[in-house]
Amino acid sequence: MTSEARVFIHAILLILFLWNGKAAVSEAPPTANQFLAKHGVENTIPGLRAALKNPDWQVRSVAAQLLVVQHDSASIPLIFAAFEKEQYPLHKIILAYSLAMFHDGRGTAYLLKACTDGLVDNPFVEGNGVRLDAANKLLALGKDKALNLRGDECLVPVINSLDENPDSWERSDSLAYLRNVPQSPPPTSMPKVQSYLLVCLQDPVNAVEASDVLAKWGDRGAIPALKVAVEAAAESERTTHSIENQRALKFLEANLERLEARNP
Repeated sequence: MTSEARVFIHAILLILFLWNGKAAVSEAPPTANQFLAKHGVENTIPGLRAALKNPDWQVRSVAAQLLVVQHDSASIPLIFAAFEKEQYPLHKIILAYSLAMFHDGRGTAYLLKACTDGLVDNPFVEGNGVRLDAANKLLALGKDKALNLRGDECLVPVINSLDENPDSWERSDSLAYLRNVPQSPPPTSMPKVQSYLLVCLQDPVNAVEASDVLAKWGDRGAIPALKVAVEAAAESERTTHSIENQRALKFLEANLERLEARNP
């Protein structure tokens, strides 16, 4: 549990860093201590508990996760109070995740509701972004055997909500989920999944991730499109000679081999 929480805290801090307009290539995101100090919060259990009432949702989110890291189960009522008060679902999901990591069923129940119906009746946010966020958090929680999660609770709702014209952030979230979910989609859902992946394959930002899922589930019909993506990556590598493009090309070539091996 501790390692999962630490990874999640790092992700929160990185996202906040980017949202605040910092240039990630020239300045490192803050550590948890630096982030808290900037907001006048002490990284102690009393300080973190008090921070759950901070007016800044970012501070509340980081404080809740740090209390998980410190195994302070006595803070569960305070985290739940912050969860109950929060209105915006994407912020509420972070607090629900903290509760779930403490094996509090109220957090898990909220995440399951969010991924099932996307909280479509909530006026504060578009439903699919909530669904994908909850789905990826439930997938991470599935590693904790005590929670008795299968891992695919959100698979069909996520597939049903896939949009072939999303922005790159939403594509990244959906592909992250599809790459890591342990179960395969129902056969009736595969045409929609493959169609979505072929669209994502045309986006250079998400081509590698899309090829990874195609290599796992795709049929022969995906091979020509993946070959085109490999050719495009090879051209980019020849033009730029960048290490990033070299790595992308190797991943795409390897996934093409996997897909062809699965569909002789």
